[in-house]
Amino acid sequence: MFLCGRLVVPDRVKCVILRSVSFLRWIKQAQAIVEDRMRFDFVIDGYNLMHAAGLARQRYGPGDMERARQRLLQLIRHGLTPEQRLRTTIVFDGHSSDRPVSAEFQFHGMLVFFSPPNREADDEIEDFISEHSAPKQLIVVSSDHRLHKAARVRRAHAIDSEEFVEQLQRFAREQRDGTAAESSKTDGRAVPENAEEWFQEFGDIDINEIESDVQREMKRVEKTQREKTPATPKTPASEASAPDIEEEKSDSNENDPELDVDFWENRIAELDQEGE
Repeated sequence: MFLCGRLVVPDRVKCVILRSVSFLRWIKQAQAIVEDRMRFDFVIDGYNLMHAAGLARQRYGPGDMERARQRLLQLIRHGLTPEQRLRTTIVFDGHSSDRPVSAEFQFHGMLVFFSPPNREADDEIEDFISEHSAPKQLIVVSSDHRLHKAARVRRAHAIDSEEFVEQLQRFAREQRDGTAAESSKTDGRAVPENAEEWFQEFGDIDINEIESDVQREMKRVEKTQREKTPATPKTPASEASAPDIEEEKSDSNENDPELDVDFWENRIAELDQEGE
């Protein structure tokens, strides 16, 4: 039993209410995590990440640089979700001899950009950071301290290339093993793979409104019971025998709608019909 104001509610009803509210809060929490992942923009220092991934060489033969870039792009592609790829920009230095003819192209939803010959990728990324309309939703991927400083100035997020490579590889491995849903954690609980489908079903539910409705309903039941129960003269404690007290408690429990799980289930069904 637990007290809600002055109302005593049975443990079984408490479990139904608290588990329902807890579940809906968890749904909202999972939704926030998925939305957080989807809403961040990534700007990646291409060659810096290539070195961190072990794809760079001291010397390149004909076509080697292009093949290394393609391997890097494939690594990024398989390490991000489709939604994240649509918000990812990869910047390479454009002064190399094997710079592609096109300075900008799409790769599986990601924007690949080469700096002009007279500018470095870091210059372009700094401009990208300074001009971003919502820098708090920007993640800068580079081990260059210059870019980390530029990110901090605008309160963007910065992550070292080595750490980002580990995240990409881990996510790609989990996708292959089918364990991505199990390893995505929030407060020790996994985010279900079909969470987005749940959000379409429950996304418009207001947790605070539910809690308020439960409180109002409990008060209504308490008031109704109080009005229906006639006042009885109190018997002095010295005159009441132990069997009489036990019998009184038993009768009270049987007639108390607050202790009747069927009553609460019917009320929940009524509220559902009213909501429809």
